[in-house]
Amino acid sequence: MGIEPGVSGRVTRTTMRVRDRMAKKEAEPTASDNRTTEDDSAENDKPGLRQRLHWATDDRDGEAKALADRAGEEVDEDAARLAVGRAHGEVRDGKEPEKEDDLATADAAKDAAQDVAAP
Repeated sequence: MGIEPGVSGRVTRTTMRVRDRMAKKEAEPTASDNRTTEDDSAENDKPGLRQRLHWATDDRDGEAKALADRAGEEVDEDAARLAVGRAHGEVRDGKEPEKEDDLATADAAKDAAQDVAAP
């Protein structure tokens, strides 16, 4: 490690403080290191931009399609449409979402898929 031109090579107190702070910062755990699988699933369950766009334009079919795409293979568009209807309060079957939100979640769509599949 050579000395660069124009640098005296002298380590000042400020340089040492900066190095110490950087070393501490690198050693500290980050929020992503502390996440659990529950946090991951909760974050993945947030409505996507496409779903929000259809929600904002009152396009229930588009919102259901976006939700079905995001929820995975086990949720078809009919189940997603049911979840969207429940979230908007248009379908009153006693299985409305617990939290007051107009956007259906992937978990709600999976629950609706089970309801659609059950006779």
